[in-house]
Amino acid sequence: MLYGYCVGVASSRRLEKRTYEDVAFRIIAAGQHPDHTALAEFRRRHLKELSGLFVQVLALCQKQGW
Repeated sequence: MLYGYCVGVASSRRLEKRTYEDVAFRIIAAGQHPDHTALAEFRRRHLKELSGLFVQVLALCQKQGW
């Protein structure tokens, strides 16, 4: 999900689709294809934590000069 956000893929349906079509998503998902409903529910339940984590990832990238 975080990788999807970084590359502009936020929709749970598009995330699921990418696990079938995109090698990077396939590797990150360990060859699994989570259902878009499960992805949406996970995001809904953990939205606060995900947004905080995403900010931390961006700060780390900035610190590394990326």
